[in-house]
Amino acid sequence: MNPNIQGLLTDFFKKQSAPLYFVAVSGGLDSMCLLWVLNKLKLQLHVLHVNYNLRGIDSIEDANLVQDYCKKIGVPLTVHAVNFKEFLKKNGGNLQQEARKTRYAFFNEVSEKYPKSKVVLAHHFDDQMETFWLQLVRQAGMSGLSGMKAVNDRYLRPFLSLPKEELKTLAEKNKIPWREDSSNAKNDYSRNRWRNEYLPFLNAKIPTLSTSVNLIQDIFQKQLDTDKIQNDKWRKKILKTSKFSLNEINELPIYQLVEIFKLLEIPLYNLPAILALVNSQKGNKRSWTSLSGPYNSVIREADSLVFHTTNTQKFKLPSIEICEVREVPKDFNKNTFYLNPEKISGKISLRKWEIGDRIHAIGLKGSKLISDVLTSAKVPNLEREQQLVLVDEEKIIACPGFCIDRRAVSKTGDQEIIQVKIK
Repeated sequence: MNPNIQGLLTDFFKKQSAPLYFVAVSGGLDSMCLLWVLNKLKLQLHVLHVNYNLRGIDSIEDANLVQDYCKKIGVPLTVHAVNFKEFLKKNGGNLQQEARKTRYAFFNEVSEKYPKSKVVLAHHFDDQMETFWLQLVRQAGMSGLSGMKAVNDRYLRPFLSLPKEELKTLAEKNKIPWREDSSNAKNDYSRNRWRNEYLPFLNAKIPTLSTSVNLIQDIFQKQLDTDKIQNDKWRKKILKTSKFSLNEINELPIYQLVEIFKLLEIPLYNLPAILALVNSQKGNKRSWTSLSGPYNSVIREADSLVFHTTNTQKFKLPSIEICEVREVPKDFNKNTFYLNPEKISGKISLRKWEIGDRIHAIGLKGSKLISDVLTSAKVPNLEREQQLVLVDEEKIIACPGFCIDRRAVSKTGDQEIIQVKIK
């Protein structure tokens, strides 16, 4: 074993001792290296493997590799097999997000039977970099940009300081078997595009970029740990009084306000408008759709912002039915859409339209503001406030009842077509 890796992991597990370590192993390079290293350290191990049955024979061979290797080194194994295609057809959702929920639910279920156990994951330095940029694009706050923690309750990530290239060298030198997931080379998902295209380009142009990102994440994590108790006190105080004094808001740094608003489950796109109320006239108001949080509006009073729940019932979004079809019909209705899955990025969902939203509508050159679409259709103001847009993780797909974005639409002859019906 590389003495640097051995020393790093030895020190790590001295500080994170446990009678039993559950090791998440997919059969890929990262997790097979992790299993090999932990076995060399003679820790008490139990391997967990999830077989999603998404890649036919490849999924079977992944599971066989993990099973054979565990048998070879004498480590017990528990496999969780699911028919994930059927699950997605029935429940919908983003494949990667739902897969993550499934495996963590499995990890929690098994490890909670052994209260003092820990779960070890193979996330490495490259994963940490990808997470930073993905969160940045999603306009995440400090907690999102801070990345994954090496120690997060029962979950351990001892490889976070190690680049993937170093793990590959370790595997080749020690003849550690692994299987390559062919889907990692496809740019169907945002993470894969960052991994395969954007980050290699940026790192070639700016060699110190990853070091700078790592420094930022380290600073953010330390600051979040420092602020955590204080932010929770702010949350409890606001929930008790429904007030946030103007003086208090002006004294707090913006990154801390972001975390407080997240704890209150206020959508962060409202933050600039809410902060603008501080310097506005008394009586000005900002409202938003609250799907889970306690508030959905705030009013500027004499010396504070006062939060309100304006509706006795929370706004409920219509349901979405997603299924595969063989062809695009000749007749359409304005609440059913036929999309090319290759042009969709991540999860499809509904939300209320926001100021600045644009759509590249069929029949128009360039893009058009959703507000202009509604104005052209002479939609009354009260109805405009309730207008929804269909979105993926990168763009608006449609303005139901009015138009669809040409960047997502499917055409006759496409081999794969997904039908999205708003009920």
